[in-house]
Amino acid sequence: MPAPIYKGTFPVKTREETKYLDKGKIEYTVTQVYKKESVVTGTIGASFSYAGKSLALTAISVSTKNGLSEVTHTYTGGDSTAPEVYEVVASLSEEPIASHVAFTASTG
Repeated sequence: MPAPIYKGTFPVKTREETKYLDKGKIEYTVTQVYKKESVVTGTIGASFSYAGKSLALTAISVSTKNGLSEVTHTYTGGDSTAPEVYEVVASLSEEPIASHVAFTASTG
């Protein structure tokens, strides 16, 4: 089977995905196709702004087939100062009226 013919300019963005993780973190993955001889990859740790958050390049994957290279960059980051919220129940043995008090605790 002959290789597919693509008429247009490279790189071609083939897939883009955004995952919103815990504690305000974001994982952004983008896949692009390049001609085999013109593959461009980023530098691990390089950062950029996406959706108002600063993300750093954490992983690069390159696969080559039929004269084309598919490059996937994964960026992670976000708000590292987002507070962690816990549901807490306090037992107060000295105070019989308020034996169980529910409240919210936050690290922020």
